[in-house]
Amino acid sequence: MKRIYLDWNVISNLKRKENTDIYNFLIKNKDTFTILYSPAHFSDFLKSYNTENDHFFEDLNTLESLCDNHLIRWENDKIALKAATPREYFNKKDELVDLKDLFSLNSENYKELDTFLIQMGIEPIFQKLKNYNENRPSEILINSKNDKYLNSIFPNLDNNSSFWDLMVEVGGFFKQYLSNKDFYKTYRKSLEEIGFKLEVNASNWPYKEVFHRIDDFLKSKNINQSFIEYAKSAFHHKNYKPNNYELFTSTYYLLDLLGYKPDSLKKRSNTFQNIQFDAEHSFYASFCDFFVVDDIKLREKSKVLYHEFNIPTKTLPLSDLINTIKKEIPEKTYYYSSQDIIDLCNKSSISYGPEEKDNIKSTVYKLPFKFLNYFNYLYKEEGLQTDITLYYFRRVQEYYDNGLYFTEIEKIGNNILSFLGVNITDDTHLLLKNLSQPDNHSKIKINLNDCTAFLGVEENTLRPLLEFLIKKNGSHIEKLKL
Repeated sequence: MKRIYLDWNVISNLKRKENTDIYNFLIKNKDTFTILYSPAHFSDFLKSYNTENDHFFEDLNTLESLCDNHLIRWENDKIALKAATPREYFNKKDELVDLKDLFSLNSENYKELDTFLIQMGIEPIFQKLKNYNENRPSEILINSKNDKYLNSIFPNLDNNSSFWDLMVEVGGFFKQYLSNKDFYKTYRKSLEEIGFKLEVNASNWPYKEVFHRIDDFLKSKNINQSFIEYAKSAFHHKNYKPNNYELFTSTYYLLDLLGYKPDSLKKRSNTFQNIQFDAEHSFYASFCDFFVVDDIKLREKSKVLYHEFNIPTKTLPLSDLINTIKKEIPEKTYYYSSQDIIDLCNKSSISYGPEEKDNIKSTVYKLPFKFLNYFNYLYKEEGLQTDITLYYFRRVQEYYDNGLYFTEIEKIGNNILSFLGVNITDDTHLLLKNLSQPDNHSKIKINLNDCTAFLGVEENTLRPLLEFLIKKNGSHIEKLKL
């Protein structure tokens, strides 16, 4: 089972007549892969929201037809898979926060916050906080070496400013940074003027060398940190390491800020938030097998980060989607035999063992490809005092593998049974649905020509588990007794 993540522009462009074949291909083959959507789609999506904008609702329908109820989001410091359709998520749009509104610091904000605390029966503190910070110096010294840079980002700050003045300026800086593309581009330009920009041909660097070359660039600026360490240093004010989401997206922002394939922000409505949303798309796509994106700069920055963080996600343009995905669609019927299993062991590398314990000889094989587009390891347990050998296929967790949707469990099970020649009926669908239930311990038995197979799920993760019981005489086995 493969996962696909489509960039927002790709989803929007699938409505075009020239992309009808690609859209129909995705709809037709939804039983073999899962297309995910994320809050980043809605961050892009809501920029054009208008109750009278018919195109907006066309895009919403397109998103829902492709992704069904497969929402992926970051919450509680980990990735979460949610069962919610795009329309259900859209109905909660009022809960989404516009980050630039968080940085409007002034005395009126504090009065409103104090009023809220009073209503909650809590002593007001924000006006006191303002008064306290007005009497503290900012401790920012503006001189001939930094005045051009500091004046570009804090235009109202001088050497007599208070800490409150600095807070207001910082709030104004981030609000402008997020909402005003010219301000962001000017800030990026100011870094270039003080020499903090990569060389002109940095965008031509091979993606596997980008981090190493930025490491060298930082050394040339007397910064004794690697690029990753430099990105992490932005979080030193916290008492914990940045989580995966923070580190990934912050590193993406830094690539743009330092001049590696920087976003040109050509459209009138573009702001830094476009870069922010791109970083989030790249992050969420890292939990999928394929990231389909036509924005070359987004695609290349993603490749750089995926390489550095050892993420196996493949990036590709929409035009390559059909040819790439076709190779991943398994045969519908194959009728696997015991010899096929043995041959697969011989083609695989040994990851563990062989080890003998309790009259069982155990060996673990790392498969050279994903069997049935899902399993990546094969376990062999040979009974030393019987003529029975158990082979079972597992999906061992990878970076992007943080659980399964219930629909994915059913799809994977359906593909496995079809592959083994089982006729899929309504009763079969019911058995597959039962497999995805956390308290279910049943298995689906399949009698093959010379062996017996069982399809179940692992107890804790609910990941599908495919077992083959092979007897030397080729007879069928009701249950395992090694």
